[in-house]
Amino acid sequence: LDEDILTPKVMQTQVTRVPRFVFSTACFTGQGELADIFFAAGASQFIGPRGEPEGADISLIVGLLFRSQDAAVPIKQKLDRIGTLLPDAAMFKCFNSDQ
Repeated sequence: LDEDILTPKVMQTQVTRVPRFVFSTACFTGQGELADIFFAAGASQFIGPRGEPEGADISLIVGLLFRSQDAAVPIKQKLDRIGTLLPDAAMFKCFNSDQ
């Protein structure tokens, strides 16, 4: 950590292999620079908050995002829909490796 902050510079030295989809709940990780580090390691999608999410909100967002009834709906579309229902979800940004 860099002064107790998980920075892209620190992550670049740690990320070597990742799943196809990364959902970060760490504060202020919804930035393109961090997403690019995960894309370089093989991820195709990255979601992270641009602010400081509350723990209970994170649980609700994750639960709604991964509902099996919505398996065919693209992640970005699901996140946008959740943001209309739960205002704090709007701080989460979805990046795709092909952007």
